[in-house]
Amino acid sequence: HNITILEARNRVGGRVNTNRDLGFPIELGAAFIHNPKDNPITNLVKEYNNATMRDYNFSKCVFYDHDGRAIKEEAHTKALAYFRSVIFDDFYEERENFQTMWDEPMATTLKKMGFYDELSPEEQRLFDTFCFQHIVQDLQADLEDVSSKEYDQTDFGGDENGAKIDLFFTTGFDNVVTWLLSGTSLLLNHTVLAVDYRTHSPFFDRLMDVFTLSESTSLSYYLYLVFAITEEALSHGISIAGNDLPISIHTSNGTFKAAKVVVTLPIGCLKRNTVRFTPPLPSELLNVISDLGVSSTLKVAMCWKKEEVFWEKGSAYFHKYPSNEEGGLFGKGEFIEIVNLWELVGEPCMLMEVETLFAEKLSLMNKHDIVSRLMIDIKQMFSNAIPPTKGVIVSDWSTSPFSYGGFSHWRVDTSFEANQEFEYDISRALYWAGEHSIWETFGNTHGAYLSGVRAANQISLSHTQCGVFLLFSTFSLLSLLCCSVRRSKVKCE
Repeated sequence: HNITILEARNRVGGRVNTNRDLGFPIELGAAFIHNPKDNPITNLVKEYNNATMRDYNFSKCVFYDHDGRAIKEEAHTKALAYFRSVIFDDFYEERENFQTMWDEPMATTLKKMGFYDELSPEEQRLFDTFCFQHIVQDLQADLEDVSSKEYDQTDFGGDENGAKIDLFFTTGFDNVVTWLLSGTSLLLNHTVLAVDYRTHSPFFDRLMDVFTLSESTSLSYYLYLVFAITEEALSHGISIAGNDLPISIHTSNGTFKAAKVVVTLPIGCLKRNTVRFTPPLPSELLNVISDLGVSSTLKVAMCWKKEEVFWEKGSAYFHKYPSNEEGGLFGKGEFIEIVNLWELVGEPCMLMEVETLFAEKLSLMNKHDIVSRLMIDIKQMFSNAIPPTKGVIVSDWSTSPFSYGGFSHWRVDTSFEANQEFEYDISRALYWAGEHSIWETFGNTHGAYLSGVRAANQISLSHTQCGVFLLFSTFSLLSLLCCSVRRSKVKCE
């Protein structure tokens, strides 16, 4: 079978984006394997023998207050324990009072609980910082946009001491993607503009459904169904002499034909209708696409000479509370997370990430202004005498026409049932994959991977009776996976 991957970008990987412009790998997209013991990506990495990984300890963090002052470890530990008790115990207890069909923003629920006003200003800022670190950044969404009813990130903060160990690719996440692509036809710079599946006939698929009925089904009922399906096909002018007519995929570099299409467009692109589907997608699916939230995120890598490293080399990362007057209630505001690449890979580089409204604000600036704004906080944290950067890379996922945001989250009155809508194919022609299409592990690379495996299995099973047609999507992070299958190879013998 022929498998063709149509990628809009000039690189592979989608939201796995390893940049090497400064001479070493910098992850501007997915970077970590979370919960590696039970993560399917861990097994893939083991198969790819050249991947180099190392532990990333989230407890090795320094927190800085609004004025740039480092928070003492004792105050941090006490505040984290309190934060965990509020979220794990008090918040869930408050949520039990919700009526079955009622929901509200998580920020509203926390305000109603009344504890926040009883905290000191420093305790409030620490609580806000933990909201950002463990919820806002985890979901890339403000708590005003997150469903209280469905929030279930019970693994944040690691163990009782806040220790959490993930794995980090030191040689580049893109190497694993490239390895998985071996044996496939990859076409870069092919932006998909439209998918026309009007000519797709589910005639043979429906016949195959008949033969998968229970063994106790009578022969007369089998024959009745076969004749009924055949008569319906003929009445609509559908030929039954061959297999399904091809689906047309129109791109910026020509039109392609396919028997099956796996759509891995990011949720942001689906919300923007960047691809025209004919006929239109079902209204139930369109409603889900509208209801799901999509994050705004921006990453900035700043690098210096090795002899100019001015920050604490042994810390894994740093967090900075907003310095402006607006503050950061429940993690909303101009928070900054800095991953220390010196500690991870021995390179004199800071990888900064900002979310939601702050990311949207920075996305309106040019690179020079973005650096100037972030440098205000860096100087507060470390020193006013900071040498000029050697290199800067900015990755804005929110404005990119190939993503229009980060990943999905459950907004108010939205639940896992929304993600489940993507588990169903459309006319045995379109199949779905991507982090937004799987509810158990949405928002993660391994979720995108598992959704690709699901789509492959669905297509394989749909052709079980006339030869197995197996599609294996890599991370499902590529813009569109198009499977071109020769008619002679899927014909029932």
